[in-house]
Amino acid sequence: PRLPGGPGQAPHPTYLSAIIDDATRYVVHAAWYPTQDETIVQDSLRTAMRRYGVPRRLYFDLCRCRDYADRAIKTATAKRFRSRASG
Repeated sequence: PRLPGGPGQAPHPTYLSAIIDDATRYVVHAAWYPTQDETIVQDSLRTAMRRYGVPRRLYFDLCRCRDYADRAIKTATAKRFRSRASG
């Protein structure tokens, strides 16, 4: 899907980021984003972890996100544990 552009502008592409439980196929989190970068992985993980806790394992498909998934996981989980420790 694409977001409509302003007057005289082309539509903008959108990207779906989803966290799905592999065992049950339950969609833990899913959202559309205007860019495909590390921040959407971080946001998706943080949102899912706030609601369901830290997962024991994560699997990624063969998307472009594999290039930065490791860094995104470390950042998202580090923020999660820092907020727990300070709260």
